[in-house]
Amino acid sequence: MAATETQSKEYNGCGGNLVLSSGKAKAGDKDHTDCSRSTPTTPVVWDTAVCKKLQVPYTYRKVAALIVHWADYLDTQLPCGDEIRDLQDVFTNQYHFKTKTLILDDKINPQLKLRSGIDQFVLENEGPHHSNLLIVYYTGHGRDSGADGLTIIGERQMGYSDFLALFNASANWKRAEESLVNEAHADVLTILDCCCAGSIMKGKPAEDARTYEVLAATPRKKATEAPGPLSFTRALIDVLKASAEKPD
Repeated sequence: MAATETQSKEYNGCGGNLVLSSGKAKAGDKDHTDCSRSTPTTPVVWDTAVCKKLQVPYTYRKVAALIVHWADYLDTQLPCGDEIRDLQDVFTNQYHFKTKTLILDDKINPQLKLRSGIDQFVLENEGPHHSNLLIVYYTGHGRDSGADGLTIIGERQMGYSDFLALFNASANWKRAEESLVNEAHADVLTILDCCCAGSIMKGKPAEDARTYEVLAATPRKKATEAPGPLSFTRALIDVLKASAEKPD
């Protein structure tokens, strides 16, 4: 499953939404994903779900990954640092993805920084669908914003932050991902490890030939596991490591 710009093993993707729920995998519709983890999700379950539900008859020539998270001082209750470093290591050193990190804070407008960061990522790695894959991963806090979908948030909101905070530590995902959804030609995989991650779910236009996939840790208005041995990201890392070590 590793991929480089010149030669790659197969990364599998498909056109629907993947549903993962404690202990079993099932095909999802286009409007909802249930990835709640009321019991531990084992690598075997993940591996079965990913291999069975994300199958396509092509190999990506180029895969790029963008890892999005909040600055450490806005993420003290969810210390994601170890999992972020482990995931970045797997992406970069085992799969040879071109990997970039985007750190949000309350000193620069988070909404503009998220949008511009995603736009720049798309610009740098754009290419034909079924040839190029763009992975965007977020870990941290999230909340459901109704019709506006998912809003990602840092721990300290305006009114509670220290006097140095210049902006509210929040950003709406729907407003930031315009280039991924409507402008990119490459295939897209969005991975969200946050509460209410399922709020992002949307239908894909029937005429869109490319693949747009979402792996969400939870359905709408549900909490996810904190970083640790039972977290969504830790399960993802374990599966990626195990898959990378399998013989071709």
